[in-house]
Amino acid sequence: MGKTKQGGTKYNQYSREALEKAIEAVRGGMSCSSAARDFGVPRKTLGDHVSGKSTLTKKAGRACNIPPEIENTIVDKMIKAAKAGFPITKSQFLLKVGAVVKRLGIKTQFKDGLPGKDYWYGLKKRRPDITIRVTQNCPSNRLMMMTRPVIDRYFDDLGKLVAELKLEDKPECIWNCDETGLQFSPDSSRVVAEKGERSVFSRCSPSKESVTTLVCINAAGRAMPPLCVVKGKTQRSLQSFATQDGPEGTIWSYQANAWMDDDIGQQWFQQVFLANCGPARPQLLVLDSHHSHEVLDMLEIAQEQEIHVLALPPHTTHALQPLDKVVFKPFKTAYKRACTEFLASHPTSTINKGTWPRLLKQTWDSTMKESLIMKAFEATGIHPVNRSRIPDSVFQASEAIKRMRPATDPEVSENLQTGGDTGEEAAEGDLVPSAVGIIAAADHNYSAKGESEDEGVVETIQTVSFDDMEQLDFLNELMINIITDNDIEQAVEASNLSQLVDTLCSPTAIATTPATPFTTAAATATPAATPTAAVATTVATSAACQPDWRAEVDAVFEMRPAPNKEITPRKSKAILTHRLLTSEKLINDKREQLEKKRKEEAAKQERREKALQKKLAKTKK
Repeated sequence: MGKTKQGGTKYNQYSREALEKAIEAVRGGMSCSSAARDFGVPRKTLGDHVSGKSTLTKKAGRACNIPPEIENTIVDKMIKAAKAGFPITKSQFLLKVGAVVKRLGIKTQFKDGLPGKDYWYGLKKRRPDITIRVTQNCPSNRLMMMTRPVIDRYFDDLGKLVAELKLEDKPECIWNCDETGLQFSPDSSRVVAEKGERSVFSRCSPSKESVTTLVCINAAGRAMPPLCVVKGKTQRSLQSFATQDGPEGTIWSYQANAWMDDDIGQQWFQQVFLANCGPARPQLLVLDSHHSHEVLDMLEIAQEQEIHVLALPPHTTHALQPLDKVVFKPFKTAYKRACTEFLASHPTSTINKGTWPRLLKQTWDSTMKESLIMKAFEATGIHPVNRSRIPDSVFQASEAIKRMRPATDPEVSENLQTGGDTGEEAAEGDLVPSAVGIIAAADHNYSAKGESEDEGVVETIQTVSFDDMEQLDFLNELMINIITDNDIEQAVEASNLSQLVDTLCSPTAIATTPATPFTTAAATATPAATPTAAVATTVATSAACQPDWRAEVDAVFEMRPAPNKEITPRKSKAILTHRLLTSEKLINDKREQLEKKRKEEAAKQERREKALQKKLAKTKK
């Protein structure tokens, strides 16, 4: 099918076969005009092919002035940075391409030195492996905790525990639970509307109230009835909900902010989990480290019932928890669709306490399928136990951060490279020497070790605080000179796009740095030079012929390490690894902590009473 030019004229309305026959006819003695008329090929096009000015392999349109080798290197760097957790927007990418072109002196027809939409569309045709995606925001502590040593230790102990409990062939005894929030007014959906319409309005609930829903599933594909926590302070807060319309067996509770707390966690374990997990023992429950999952009374009951509770490494649930990784996304998508359909089919109704339970039931019945649930446990490597299910790409961000963070302490730097025991001293309550030690401790160390022969799982409590990670402010500046889209829009209005490109090209803005995960070996061997003069006149004699073009590309796309900063050491008691919550040692530690807290509260109350008596005695005098 022919394509249409901007002016409305169609072109390329002939086939390749017709063009080939026309060329053969002309070479056989037919005139160019007659062959063009007989085979339906433009005379000018046929003349160009006969004279050799054009070839059959040449694509229609203007050729790209950037050599393919340089362009592919630029795109590969962008893809590698995105996989490591440092993606850039389309506008930022085009700015960097413009900077590379200017530094290498490649002659192009870019307006103001900035590639436009035509270049972008052409690039997508040349590199169909790139596209525009919406990012999923991931906190920096999650990126840093996804390290190979942390994940390997978790799978080592998970495999030992499953083997010890003989659950390899008992998927019905391996459970995972987590909670999620469902709002009465979910996010808006994409709808069909007239092209060019600036605003399309959709009805929504006037209430922003949210209900916390706790879900529990097992590796055999079964889901327990949910527990719903609504906002309220008394039992009366449940009376306005049509609880009979919810999923069968749903347990309803209330909390001042509709959050999970210790009492509700214990209520769920007794009324939902123990009532639905079946008589088989032992069983394994995998969950995150939320405080409502670590209530002492609940853990003691679990220990008595032979329910082994394994807490995942903190800040890794997005990759290791079945519900988070696989189930909750389709669950919330189905919920949003159910809300949209309800509002469209009930013009006079809204999503409120009376209608919400039926929407939850509709979502629950359509999502909690056996195949999806089983896929969730398989995708996270829990059943069957398989660490290879965790892709290598999830470790790239933490590895990039470690390589880029300078170590002020030589001993810490050595530990980072050799995997030494940097965090062992922190386990005893000592001070952490630097923020680098935090990452090293997260990678290589257990603290407060309590390995039990009969338990088969290492019990660990790390004592390194993530507050120290606030010192890693370089995370917000890793991609050098990332100019925001707002800056670009302002520059477009002021016609100063060339200044933005000059900013990226200036030697002061782009300093050469040691090799990072996003610089090539050639750039390490050959330092980046200052912007070169315009030496390219054609594609054949362009920047690809320059020996240091890779260094110039690296200089624009490099990621600089953070400057050395003095970091104040501090004591901390954060948890940086997985734990078996039902182990004897951990339960005893919690008992001691609870007893200590009771004594402190009793002493505090006693001081208050003495102060009050002293005040009353002064008043009587």
